Amino acid sequence: MKRILIVDDDEGPLSALQDALEVYYDITAAQTIQSAQSVLDERDQAIDLVISDYHLGKSGTANDLVNHIRTHQFLKVRNLPIIIISADKDQKWFVESQNCNFMLKPFKIIQLLEIIREKIGE
Repeated sequence: MKRILIVDDDEGPLSALQDALEVYYDITAAQTIQSAQSVLDERDQAIDLVISDYHLGKSGTANDLVNHIRTHQFLKVRNLPIIIISADKDQKWFVESQNCNFMLKPFKIIQLLEIIREKIGE
């Protein structure tokens, strides 16, 4: 089963995404950039895709997480598909410049599933 890392500092959206996607994928959740980085740095935690909210509270923004992923020492991690979710459409330029997908809130889960399937399959 494919593994997805979901990163969101807000427990409500994190739980909602986790509940919606765990039917199809193995989900790992993180509420801070630091905990997401720890998951990504573990070699035995093979993550296939990352979904992250753009604004991650005091721990930073998705920019920080994407930079960590894109400069990671392991090629598999550096090339991970990333989906950034935000209500702030002004962040779309950064997200797309980093070879990430961008979803504007609010969105439908079916739209998210279509992007996930396009990136990693079922």
